[in-house]
Amino acid sequence: MSLNGAITFLQKKNSNSISGLTMYPNPLKGNTLFITSTANAEMNVKIYNVLGKEVLSTKVNNTSVDVSNLASGVYMVKITEEGKTATRKLVIQ
Repeated sequence: MSLNGAITFLQKKNSNSISGLTMYPNPLKGNTLFITSTANAEMNVKIYNVLGKEVLSTKVNNTSVDVSNLASGVYMVKITEEGKTATRKLVIQ
């Protein structure tokens, strides 16, 4: 794939991203992860460990996610809102 092809692929992939999505704090030192977006709609949040196993699944609406049952480590967070999906890396310390 050429550089232009890769850029086009990334632009298409990001064109479906969630508007104004923020996930904080990251890295996380406490038990609460905050996820907000511009749409303020219900979000499906799934968190996966580095092996790809789903370790948490919940629905939130511009609010917090309790991650107190997760061990320190690196996770992938998949957020779906109004048919749009975004994936973010999360580090829990």
